[in-house]
Amino acid sequence: TRGTGVFTMDPKSLEVYTRYEDEMKRANALDFDDLLFKTYELFRMYPALLEQYQNKFRYIMVDEYQDTNHIQYLLVQLLAKSHRNLCVVGDEDQSIYSWRGADISNILDFEKDFPEAVIVKLEENYRSTSNIVTAATKVIANNIQRKEKTLFTNNPQGSLIQIREERNEYDEARFVAKTIQSMMDTGASNLNDYAIFYRTNAQSRVLEEQLRALAIPYRLIGGIRFYERAEIKDVLAYLRLSMNFRDDIALKRIINVPARGIGKTTVELLEEKSNEKRLSLYETIQIVINEKVFNAGTTAKLRRFSDLIEDLINQQKQFSLTQFYSIVLERTEYVQVLKKEDTPEAEARIENLEELDNAMAQFEHERGEEATLSNYLEEMTLASDQDQVDGTVNSVTMMTLHISKGLEYPYVFIIGCEENLFPSNRGEEISPDDLEEERRLAYVGMTRAREKLWMTHTKIRRVWGQEQMNPPSRFLKEIPKELTEFSSAVFAGNTPRFATGGRFGSASYGKEKSYDDFAQTSYSDDYSQDDAAFQVTKSSGYEKGQRVRHPTFGPGSIFATEGDGENLKISVLFQDNTIKKFVAKYARLERI
Repeated sequence: TRGTGVFTMDPKSLEVYTRYEDEMKRANALDFDDLLFKTYELFRMYPALLEQYQNKFRYIMVDEYQDTNHIQYLLVQLLAKSHRNLCVVGDEDQSIYSWRGADISNILDFEKDFPEAVIVKLEENYRSTSNIVTAATKVIANNIQRKEKTLFTNNPQGSLIQIREERNEYDEARFVAKTIQSMMDTGASNLNDYAIFYRTNAQSRVLEEQLRALAIPYRLIGGIRFYERAEIKDVLAYLRLSMNFRDDIALKRIINVPARGIGKTTVELLEEKSNEKRLSLYETIQIVINEKVFNAGTTAKLRRFSDLIEDLINQQKQFSLTQFYSIVLERTEYVQVLKKEDTPEAEARIENLEELDNAMAQFEHERGEEATLSNYLEEMTLASDQDQVDGTVNSVTMMTLHISKGLEYPYVFIIGCEENLFPSNRGEEISPDDLEEERRLAYVGMTRAREKLWMTHTKIRRVWGQEQMNPPSRFLKEIPKELTEFSSAVFAGNTPRFATGGRFGSASYGKEKSYDDFAQTSYSDDYSQDDAAFQVTKSSGYEKGQRVRHPTFGPGSIFATEGDGENLKISVLFQDNTIKKFVAKYARLERI
């Protein structure tokens, strides 16, 4: 952790870091940080060398100055100290990388460091429509740590900012996918024109699912498709192995994940024994333990691993899908290991595991008694297979808001605009500095849009399988209402949420409300888990023979129904001649 100007490190990390530095010296090697720090050390220790480079670099220009860290700042100060011929270009309103060391004070204090500096304000925006520029400017104006400036554009006024409220993340993703599909149907745009931004990588899963359901190609920038992410594949491997202990591929993936001291050589010897005896790796492990093939240390590690898998095999038969998932994470200590890493990357991986839990909870709601581990793994295999064929050139682009910096698209969706998610508070009270950086992130995302911008939020969102309600992001309320057009698919009371018979996105879809209604909505007054709006019954139009579409299985027909009201269950015959049963009130089925 970082204290006030002091970097502290726990004893184990200090030992590793010291060893790392020693090995680097022995190899006569430098890493990226060394290129900066060692150069700074040289300049401080050898003034003549510094003077040589000051004379060599008589004019210095630094781009993206708002993203420089402290050591870069010091290097620039040293090199420009003698001649002071320095030009920096940057925008403090786009400083969004403090988590990797960027220091916004470098650009804010530039005039203090160089009082003679001439400031040239570049205030004209050539990219976005007038409405988008004005909206983004009004949002960022709420920050204190910034220089006074007034952005303007000579571009047309353009469309109003579309603010959309949906019930949950599935409806939100469906709205985005359907809107893209509807606009593509007009023939006036290409898929490459569309971008979807989100605060965390974990949010991509539901979007991927809905885009696949409509056969809309997509690509992830700076990220990996959800079911291809290492932590997801690791945990799914544990689940597969608990279902089938002869799954050697799954076992090889997780035998040393998290690290338990079982190395490559041990695994290779196990494979040799396995081939000799024509047994699975798991069965071979039992044999080598009993025969004491390895030394005592390795045998003990293999026994602990074997006991873990045996325990999981027994547990998976006794618990529900989500309960067993929690058991796997607890017994393997997968999340605990990530928490100990205490890095942004580890935090993102934990968020992905949380999203997998949400996916399982949704699967349980949707499939009822059919929500078995084997059925879930079958569906995930199908989703992964579909991922392999979606990577075409003409596709919707998806990325985090951080990755979006410097890019531009005609049509941009920013999803998840809710308190606690965006701005993100990571479960704690957000500090003023962090809030301002989150607002800068909103500003960056908004100004990526050239022609049209949608910003969406949901009434409820799953977190570790539990539905949580967060109010709309304060950033939405900072946009002047005359620049926005607000629509909602959520309603108060028992009025039908989805009108029947209308095209998606038309006036018949959802209920239009004014922005004042949106800003003053009480989220606790009109929502309950049992609200009739969140239930699907026979009276809502689900009948035998009805054509429907599922986000994973595609189009099909309702084959049979049983029960009614909350107990209504629907069996759907899909095009591949498989029949799946769903709990109607949780089914993600769309009438077609």
